[in-house]
Amino acid sequence: MMANTKPVEHLRVPPQSMEAEQSILGAILMVDTADRRVREVFDMIRPEMFYNASNRMIFTVMVNIGAMNDIDVITVSDALGEDLEEVGGIAYLGNLAKNTPSASNVLAYCEIVAERYQEREVQRIGSEMVEQIFEGQSVADVTQFVERNINSLEATGSYEPTHINTQIGDWVDIMHARCKNDPDAVGYKTGIKTLDDQIGGFKPGWLITLGGRPSHGKTLFTQIINGCIAQHLPTLFFSMEMSAQEIMDRYVGVLGGVDPKNLQLGALTDLEWGRANQVIHAIKNNGYQIYYDETPALALQQIASRVKAAIKRNGKHGLITVDYLGLMQKPKAERDDLAIGAITRGLKQLAKEVNVPILLLTQANREADTAAHLAMKHLYGSSAIEADSDLVLFTECPEVKDPETIMKGVFKLIPAKFRHGRCTLTSYMKRREDDCGGTYYCMDVQEAAAMENEQERRNNKPKSYVKK
Repeated sequence: MMANTKPVEHLRVPPQSMEAEQSILGAILMVDTADRRVREVFDMIRPEMFYNASNRMIFTVMVNIGAMNDIDVITVSDALGEDLEEVGGIAYLGNLAKNTPSASNVLAYCEIVAERYQEREVQRIGSEMVEQIFEGQSVADVTQFVERNINSLEATGSYEPTHINTQIGDWVDIMHARCKNDPDAVGYKTGIKTLDDQIGGFKPGWLITLGGRPSHGKTLFTQIINGCIAQHLPTLFFSMEMSAQEIMDRYVGVLGGVDPKNLQLGALTDLEWGRANQVIHAIKNNGYQIYYDETPALALQQIASRVKAAIKRNGKHGLITVDYLGLMQKPKAERDDLAIGAITRGLKQLAKEVNVPILLLTQANREADTAAHLAMKHLYGSSAIEADSDLVLFTECPEVKDPETIMKGVFKLIPAKFRHGRCTLTSYMKRREDDCGGTYYCMDVQEAAAMENEQERRNNKPKSYVKK
């Protein structure tokens, strides 16, 4: 009796879609790594849903690289290592992106792959059910097996929320660290006492926005904060406005208490030369771990990649400063405020990913020149900035608004929003005048209030809004 054989073309192949699998991989290689669709793909699809072994291996590597990192042919091939040839070599990776019909349909491709996976799982469950019956297992056990496996198919994606009990150990460790005043837990001190007393310091993962009009002290506060944190951890300062020489001038002026005008004119006194030399000596001996980048018009992804490279090279950072929002290269968007939102959202995501606070400088609009009180409305694109920032601060120099003010040499740091608690007190930094221009110190709250009240008395204005 001859065996009953079927032609190869009639053999049953498990449900699968090679085209959809390849298109998912190609789309991930094609789109920007910050594209939300990449994260959505990782939520919808698990590696085991790929029928083809090579595609499954490639997707596993992509998941390990992560949605917030660069995923392209080079990074994937590097991560595959010795397995690269097993999946078809770099030529196969290149063809994935080249032959993908449209990256915009990637979520539809995911639905196809998920559906084929479910069909294969139903076949598997049915086969195992028949096998268990032949093995003599009870109907109750077989029914329970089927129900359990069918229910698991409903959660096709890889997303799984985390139970809060998994955080208990970490939370206890953090509380112990806070009790020991560990900067990673309580925040990195800014050197501005009134602000530090309210917020504890800049915490890893925060996005802090500092706004103000030109010449109102944004750079002053930025470099005071950088100088304080840089004594303990490296800081990275992206300046898209100043040259390297201007950056050095500002740091020597702020950290050494050297008159900026004398620096510009090269007319330093002997005392100023001594202070400048002290700053230079400290920088040479790594007393200030300050790094800078003066490249103009950087895009968000450039900043992200440079931050990661700097951390890889120089270790954990205490602060990343971006100076400033208006000079960054904006992504394509229907409106300018949407482009600003994409930048602030991306910087917040970057801060969380690298676990470093990011300080973003931005200009206030012209209405701030005449406003009695600075508020979020004085920042262009304020809704996005407010939504993404943990802390929003404004700077103001009364002397710029009123040359006759008694508050000469005073710079104000005004809180506008604090997501994590109460921060309502204004910080005052005053230039301590002496024969060489002086240094800046944080004024006592009572001293600042007395000065504000005296100014109000001279202006014959109500004193009710002055904080005691």
